[in-house]
Amino acid sequence: MNWEAIGAIGEIVGAIAVVGSLIYLATQIHVSNLAAKQATMQEVMNELTTFLGRINSNRETALTWSNGLENMEELEKGELVQFTALCLEVTIIWERVFYLCKSTYVEPHLIHVTEKNRKILVSAPGYKSWFKLRKDTFSSEFGALIEQEINSAEEFIPFIERFGQRSQE
Repeated sequence: MNWEAIGAIGEIVGAIAVVGSLIYLATQIHVSNLAAKQATMQEVMNELTTFLGRINSNRETALTWSNGLENMEELEKGELVQFTALCLEVTIIWERVFYLCKSTYVEPHLIHVTEKNRKILVSAPGYKSWFKLRKDTFSSEFGALIEQEINSAEEFIPFIERFGQRSQE
């Protein structure tokens, strides 16, 4: 065997090693992307769960949220601050999901659930009033989406009517 043949065999082995390395790297990138997508999804779900937990864990907060959605202007000063903070929190989460959708880091199911629930909340008179005052807080692209959803929203059904009768206090 001469040196040319040995060199050719070395090039073939080197090419196979490069192809193998590229396949391994592509697999690792794919696995890494899946892990990042799952971590992002979990983080968004945790944020939504925390938001809902904040409302559900305290009767006064739940009433402030419900009353604020129906008519923000009737809230007392402390309730108004709380309602504003809750609206801001949930809208920031929505904006985050909106931009994550563009980067494909969000599963279609989360997008669907978020949009469905967002359309319910943006139809509320109190949320509409709040967003009108705070729309400049958000990106123009996301703000335009919320305004479009507000303008095309169906009539808001208060939570009491949507989920059952008011309990006797």
